[in-house]
Amino acid sequence: MFQKWVITLLAGVLCAAVLAEDSVTATDFDIELMLINAPAFCGDQLTIHNHMLEENWFEHLRGLNLYLDTLTDFHAAAFIEVVKSLGAYDRWFDSGAGSFVALAEYLTRQRLHPRDKRPLPDVWGSFSPNLTGLVYRLPGEATTYLQAIKAAGALRRLSLLKDRLIENVPAGDIKTSRLITDILGPNAYARLPNLVWNKYFEVAPVGGHIFVAGYSLTTYVTLLEGGPPLLWARYLEKRLAGHHFFADFKHNTDPAVLHVQVTDKGPKRLPDLEEEKPLEAGQPPKRWLREIPPKGR
Repeated sequence: MFQKWVITLLAGVLCAAVLAEDSVTATDFDIELMLINAPAFCGDQLTIHNHMLEENWFEHLRGLNLYLDTLTDFHAAAFIEVVKSLGAYDRWFDSGAGSFVALAEYLTRQRLHPRDKRPLPDVWGSFSPNLTGLVYRLPGEATTYLQAIKAAGALRRLSLLKDRLIENVPAGDIKTSRLITDILGPNAYARLPNLVWNKYFEVAPVGGHIFVAGYSLTTYVTLLEGGPPLLWARYLEKRLAGHHFFADFKHNTDPAVLHVQVTDKGPKRLPDLEEEKPLEAGQPPKRWLREIPPKGR
């Protein structure tokens, strides 16, 4: 009971602070830290979500090599090609950036992962794009990697968003992003992952690329028109028809890694979903969802 009381008290303090001030400047790093939208995510809601996060397991230390490992050979070459093609005015948005190891390695061109001793992959093109990293919680280890970015003189190219869920972040805070990565991030853990994808389509321009790595066989969606539930990858393939959709269905019933290139012929948002059964927390969480009619119908 005492622990629950402390968590609830801290949630209330956070909400009060956010209501008084909607942004904070971290002078150590000269980074604007965007805080959560208090009215949308406070009190009991914050407590419940924190409990869910504690039930899940999060790997914060993923460097560039581990990003490529997670994307698998099926997608790694395409990812490298996209990163190399980014121009000076383009942006790479890393949604669920953990301790910022991968972005720090990219910005400093130094191997920084404490355990992975492999040489860094060649992912640098002719120009240096801007980067945005989003984390729900900023891990303590992140200080090391933010300091490395600062020491390399690259901090001005990084925008850091923290303490907010992607669903609550205005597109203007993220900015237009020609490359979006979600490596075991919000797509894998959000209660309603359609809202995550809707946000990605808000900030991805035509020709932009979305690389998502989640988990297999853990998310099922019942369609509005009925029929058997679809696994998440098959659901996205169906509902994102018109965009270029890449997934290794040949070797996987429900591929965990997806690559979408945005076109002007595909939808900009997914249908509305609701939970058919409560989310089952864990690594990964299990989700049973169903489509619902659009509001107003």
